[in-house]
Parts: sequence; C-alpha cells; structure tokens
Amino acid sequence: MKAERFEDFFRNKTYLSLKNHLYNYRIRKMAVERELADLHHGSILEIGCGISPLTKGTDFIVYLDISLAALMKLKAVKCGSFVAADASCLPFKEGLFDTVICSEVIEHLKDDQKAIEESARVLKWGGILLLTFPHQDFYYGADDRFVGHYRRYRLEVMEAMIKGSGLYPQVVRKILGPMEKVMMLAAVSLFRLWPQRSGSIGNSERSGMGKTMVGIFKVVNVLLAAIAGIDARIAPRFFSTVLFIRAVKR
Repeated sequence: MKAERFEDFFRNKTYLSLKNHLYNYRIRKMAVERELADLHHGSILEIGCGISPLTKGTDFIVYLDISLAALMKLKAVKCGSFVAADASCLPFKEGLFDTVICSEVIEHLKDDQKAIEESARVLKWGGILLLTFPHQDFYYGADDRFVGHYRRYRLEVMEAMIKGSGLYPQVVRKILGPMEKVMMLAAVSLFRLWPQRSGSIGNSERSGMGKTMVGIFKVVNVLLAAIAGIDARIAPRFFSTVLFIRAVKR
C-alpha cells in the first residue's frame, strides 16, 4: 500500500487512541499469541508492525515497518529493535530468525510474492512463518480500497505462493468470518462521514468526555470480538474473510 495512507493514520490522534482496542486486531493478536506459546521463540521478526504489534517487546524481537513515524511511536513504549524497511527487500542476512510474523501486510504490497520469498530467506532452517491475510477475492470492495489493499487471496493461491518460496503450510485456521466484511464496510462509511474532526477524541483524551468515549469503544470492541469469534467458528472456511497460515522452512 502507499505509505502516505498509513502516515495519515499514524498522525491521527483518534486512530492512535482507538487502534489497539479494535476487535479484529484483538482477534489476530490472540491467534498469533496462541501460536507463539507453542513455539520455541528464539529470534522474532514482525513485519509491518505499524503502531500495533502482535508480539510483546523483548531483546529478541525486531519490529519492521515502512513507516518511520510508526516505529518512533512504537519505540517509546516497546522493547526490541526497530527497522524501517520494505517487506519486499529485507535488510537482513539469510537464516537469521526463528520466527517471522507477517499479519495483514502482503495485500498492501505490489510485489507480494517477493515479500513472502524474503520472509522465507531470513528464516532459519525449521523456522516458522505466521501469516494472516484477507481471504476470497470476491469480497474485494470499497473497504479494501480504502485501506490500500491491492488484492484478496483464495487459499489455494496463497498456499501456492508459500510453497513457491520454499515454505510448507502446516496449519490453516479461520480468523474472521463474513461479519467482518459487513463491519468494515460500515466503519469505512462512518469514517468518510467524519472527516477532519476525527482528531477531537485524541485532543480530548485527557478530558472526561475523551476517556468515556474510549472506554465505551473498548467495551464495545470486547463484545464484538466475542461475536466475531463465534462467527468465524460457525462459518464455513470458504466464507472466512481472514485466514491464518503457519508454515515451516524445510
């Protein structure tokens, strides 16, 4: 995706106040945390972390994003190393990391195959790629265009890309179901109706009104996360809007 879109978001105080409470972020974070709990952590690279990484900061984590503004905000609150770079051209030697996390990133890149190849290159032999991506090209719509998605993926296409990079899918899981599509279309419509004034929550974050609105937003998204989790479980995988893949380098 064009960096300018996220640069706008990273300067938006409302976005910064609310982003880490979003239900879809919560669900992706829990999915990645569950996988990491079963893995030998070692060294971790999180690609496209933005201001909302999915991992806890340690001395063995490298956060990578194309946005220097996002990394500077993240560095103020997280431990680890911080690198501004393109996912399609990683500035690391081959076989450096035990785990690479790439969540909701490659759909923003023109050269998505190269990004997966680069993720595979920097993994150690036996290393793990944890990947989430927007599923099913027939879902592609206004919400995807708004956030800079170049595409969505059918599962078989993604698996072929992964295998073509020298990785082998081990696990495929449903992350979000069709409810997510409805929610995102509604959110984009609301965002467009609420232009430059959106900084008001961030500006009043210390006021009673600001704290109350953030609190309500947080509670609502906890409830939405529970509903979305049920939606993902009961919907057939064919209709999932976001999928998770764990792949190994061997």
